[in-house]
Amino acid sequence: RVLMPPGAAHDAKAKSRTWKVTHEGAVYEVVELARPKKLDEQAMVKLVILHVGISCQKEMRLTGRVDTEKLSLLRYETSCDKGGRRYGKLWIDGQRALSLVVYDEQNGEHRDAFLDSIK
Repeated sequence: RVLMPPGAAHDAKAKSRTWKVTHEGAVYEVVELARPKKLDEQAMVKLVILHVGISCQKEMRLTGRVDTEKLSLLRYETSCDKGGRRYGKLWIDGQRALSLVVYDEQNGEHRDAFLDSIK
């Protein structure tokens, strides 16, 4: 479960299972990605790039990695050639990888609530 602004819907046109909504000028998105077999730093970078795109890797910062017995979490932040800042979180359990991202949020008011709401 993820707390998203009102109106979030499944995006049937997306390549991966994706839920998306635009709220107050910001885009909130959750994408389910293929879980890598090995959860090293390189695999985490590849997952983020799969979600936000190759044009966003230049200024990418990965921070706050937490690994437990059943779960790995990682925060990321980046800028892209086209578009503004992106703030995200990877959530990886035994079966899947989810990437949550907020595009173009100006004040950050709802960002942490969205990124930290995953259960």
